[in-house]
Amino acid sequence: MAVIIREIRNNSASVAVIVNKAKPSDTDGARGRLEPGQSRLFLDVDLEVPTFASLNFAPVDSLPTFENRHIAIALDGRPTFAIWQASYQFADRIRVSTDGAWHEASDVIGGLASTGILEDDVLKMRERTLIINDFTLWMLPVWLSGTLRNIAKFRQRDRYKIVEPSAREIHSVPK
Repeated sequence: MAVIIREIRNNSASVAVIVNKAKPSDTDGARGRLEPGQSRLFLDVDLEVPTFASLNFAPVDSLPTFENRHIAIALDGRPTFAIWQASYQFADRIRVSTDGAWHEASDVIGGLASTGILEDDVLKMRERTLIINDFTLWMLPVWLSGTLRNIAKFRQRDRYKIVEPSAREIHSVPK
C-alpha cells in the first residue's frame, strides 16, 4: 500500500523543488516548487511515495529502476534528498537518502516512517504531510499536522507566551 503525500511544507531557508520520478505529472512546473515557508496541499492528485526494493538479478529494460521510483527534492537547485518506500529486514518504511542514491539499508525518514495495514488503515495515517527542513525530512499524519497548525494559529491569536520575560535587577555583592 502506498503512502500518499497530501501536503508538503517547506520549512527550509531555500526554494524546494520536488519531482516525483515515478509520476512526473504530479509535480510538474509550479506544483513542485515551494518557496521558503510555503505549504502546498495536493487534493486533486494522490502524490504516492514510490516503492522500490532491491533487485537481486540483472536489470531488465522493462523493470523499474531507482531513477524512476523515488521522489527527488532539491534545495536551491542542489539535489539534496531522495525518498521512497521499501521493506528491509521485514520493516516496511519510508526511506531517505541525502546523496540521491539508493541504499538497501538506507535511513528512515523522521517522524512517521512506518507503513502497513496498522498505520495506513487502522490508524488512518496513509495520508501524510512531508516537512522539508534544511538538513532533514519528516513525515507526519495529515490529521496531526492539521492539529499542530490549529494550535499555532490559536497561540498567535491569543498572543500566548509560555514564559513572560522579566526584568530583574541583579545586585552584586561586594568582596
